[in-house]
Amino acid sequence: MKYTCPCCGYKTFDLKPPGTVDICPVCYWQDDLHQYFDPDFEGGANNLSLRQSQEALKDKTDLINDNYEFDGPKDISKIRRMPLTEIARIFVALDLPLEKLLGLYLGFFVAKELSFVFNYEEIYDLMGDHRELIYRYITIRERKDPNKYFANYKEIQELDDNESNKEIKKIEEVFVKKLISVL
Repeated sequence: MKYTCPCCGYKTFDLKPPGTVDICPVCYWQDDLHQYFDPDFEGGANNLSLRQSQEALKDKTDLINDNYEFDGPKDISKIRRMPLTEIARIFVALDLPLEKLLGLYLGFFVAKELSFVFNYEEIYDLMGDHRELIYRYITIRERKDPNKYFANYKEIQELDDNESNKEIKKIEEVFVKKLISVL
């Protein structure tokens, strides 16, 4: 069984990343524990960060070893961390509703077979002046959990399911408009 290279997405590693220090025979990426969990970290086993290397591979197919016998198709589902805009482009390409990305990012939905690690700061930065809507979205989604407490819990707890769904839709609409503006 081969494991997916976090840089090129092909199944080339004999051991499961991260931390194997194996070198991918397709893109020559050396598996690096630090860069796996922080794809913007420059240094370590590779000169470029993981994200920079992924970007370089997109445009420079000459960086790929054509003599390698591939073990199955490219598998981007195992690339753990991508910028919000990259994931949004995948959603668009697969014709998935962008509003679902907000729930996925905040942990309310699980995408089968995906192992993405998300950076909440990207959503807060994207939302800018509307970042309080993220807090409201989380509060509405978790309002029925007896183990959760939020400052404005009483008001939100009194919302019925229909009102909650309307609020969630409004927040998702703002999120999608903001996201489309940066794509």
